Amino acid sequence: MKLRDISLKTALVLLAIAELAAGYLPRIGIGTEVAQRSAATENSVTPAGYAFIIWALIYLALLVYAAFFARAGADRRPAARLAVAMAANTIWVLYVQFVAIDFVSVAIIAVGLAFALLALGNAARMETPGLERGLARAASGLLAGWLTVAAAANIAAAMRGAGLSFGDLGEPVVALLVLLAFGGLGVLSAGRTRSLYYAGAAAWGLAAIAVKRWSAGAAMDLVIAGAAIAIAVAIAGMAVAARRARE
Repeated sequence: MKLRDISLKTALVLLAIAELAAGYLPRIGIGTEVAQRSAATENSVTPAGYAFIIWALIYLALLVYAAFFARAGADRRPAARLAVAMAANTIWVLYVQFVAIDFVSVAIIAVGLAFALLALGNAARMETPGLERGLARAASGLLAGWLTVAAAANIAAAMRGAGLSFGDLGEPVVALLVLLAFGGLGVLSAGRTRSLYYAGAAAWGLAAIAVKRWSAGAAMDLVIAGAAIAIAVAIAGMAVAARRARE
């Protein structure tokens, strides 16, 4: 076995553990919880609180994939890119807990999203049959899908935190534009990668934005946009997944 393969397998396992450990630091008095940072910059693209439970599923998928790859993984292409995405996510958690949600955190999450999408693209083209392919697609798809929504929320939060003024447009309209842009990315990515995991995670987050707006009694603009995009992402992903099953 080559040294680089051993290093990658070790890195994946350590990063999967580090992601989990980083989030628990505030519970022992180190740093500020991400939820508190998010509440300080809450905006029209902030998902409902229940939506963040998806991280339990994402972390589980990443842990299982890392463990499997460390033991019997063969295709290092999605693994290498997923390792970068996991590292970026860990850095993002630490940065937000110790600093803030700002444009630096936006840059970090953008790197994580980019590499998660690259990993998903590699996983979608994997020729390795069986469990490895399924785990790679699940881990990268769930992470990329959620980070698509999280990136939109981070941009809106960073703008609010920076006190940016958009004149007559106002925060809700700018938030709507950000949501539509990333919702469009979600539809495009779901179609190109043919990933039901990606579609499901993205739709979950987008729908949670609509729920949050509805519960706040806000104007229907973002509710309708969020729900419509969530449905589009879900339909696109399921349609392509069904077509793949017939091939």
